[in-house]
Amino acid sequence: MAIEIKEYVGHEFVTVNQNTTDLKNLSESNVQTYIDDDSLMVEIESIHSRITRNNTYYSPECLKQSVPYWTNPYERPVIMHHNERDGQIIGRIKAVEYKESGTRSGTPALIFTANVGDEEGKKGIKNGTLSTVSIGVIAHDLRCSICGTNLAEEGMCEHEKGEVYDNKLCYWIINKMEPKEVSYVIVPSDIYAHNIRVYDAVKKTKSEVKEKVEYNPFTELAESIKNTLSTDLEEGKDTQEGKQVDEEVKDGEKTTEPVEPETKEPETEQPESKDNEGESKEDNQSEEEKDSEDNKSEEEEASKEEVEDSKEDEESKKVLKEKDAKIRF
Repeated sequence: MAIEIKEYVGHEFVTVNQNTTDLKNLSESNVQTYIDDDSLMVEIESIHSRITRNNTYYSPECLKQSVPYWTNPYERPVIMHHNERDGQIIGRIKAVEYKESGTRSGTPALIFTANVGDEEGKKGIKNGTLSTVSIGVIAHDLRCSICGTNLAEEGMCEHEKGEVYDNKLCYWIINKMEPKEVSYVIVPSDIYAHNIRVYDAVKKTKSEVKEKVEYNPFTELAESIKNTLSTDLEEGKDTQEGKQVDEEVKDGEKTTEPVEPETKEPETEQPESKDNEGESKEDNQSEEEKDSEDNKSEEEEASKEEVEDSKEDEESKKVLKEKDAKIRF
């Protein structure tokens, strides 16, 4: 006997008759389908090791042991609202990782890498309407936190999940589970179950996918991006325009000094000889003497003109006086 659990708020748990599925040879049972380059890759923190709003708790050991079962003997589907009967599959889980720290909740968690090819599914994931998820599992070892009864094998105990007994909350501890599916839901019971990364897929055929559970078919994409970025950074450092840098290491510290470009000294004119200097001085003196003589001649002419003008004025005055005397007589 086992108990079916779906981690969305309001789910009523159902008891089912199902035995534990054991995988004897994981490498042979792992069958991964191809990935189309028109599809979408989604990384999801699907379930965390903390008490959910459904008062369930998945132990770290339970999460760790369930890792290979999410892709074996077939890749578990990604569906909508846990509709298993007539619902539509929008994708498949391609890889699963158990992560102890560095998660959204700060507690151990399962990280799914899912491939989504459905058009409506891709649209909802890209615009953010499909972002919260809930796992659907069958619990084979599920115990009461108050009395420790294995409810999957022994049936229900006297304690009610969600009630408080002697100041202790009653919740169910899942120690062993078998995966069924993961669904996008409106209100998940694990508040941290959410998409964490979305990116375009890289096309792979069925023969190109390695038959190993621990193999992640998307590591090549991450490595190529990493190599490209590192190459671009190195090229950017080497192509600095107009600057050449010499590196010197002094006392363990790295210092850089710019290298001065080689420049030619400007050609300077040779000073003239003393003879030339003397000649130039004599020429200057002769020019100055000529200028002074010209100025003197101009001044003498101006003074002569003034004298002549004054004589003419005196003569004109005499003429006027003579005329004035004649008129009187």
